Amino acid sequence: ATMALLRLPQQVLAWGDGAAAPDVARALQDRLHDAMVECPVKSISGQLYLRLSAWVYNGPADYLALARALETVVGMPSDAAPLPAFAWPPPPQSTAAAVP
Repeated sequence: ATMALLRLPQQVLAWGDGAAAPDVARALQDRLHDAMVECPVKSISGQLYLRLSAWVYNGPADYLALARALETVVGMPSDAAPLPAFAWPPPPQSTAAAVP
């Protein structure tokens, strides 16, 4: 599996109403879990990070579900573009050769 940390914007800490970063990380992780999204939230040096995993059991729809859950739980800036609808797997491509 490939893993990465994705730093969340500093404004996400405000969602915790002044709670310490480790407490906000735990609460956010619990709320994501309640939204049926399994994604660890870590607090490192006062910053919040998502620990993302990319492996065969994760598809693009999983990452969109995470983004939508974050939108719901912590909110998005009012000027943020809505997330597009996404279908996975993509429709099959035609293998027929084009006739000139």
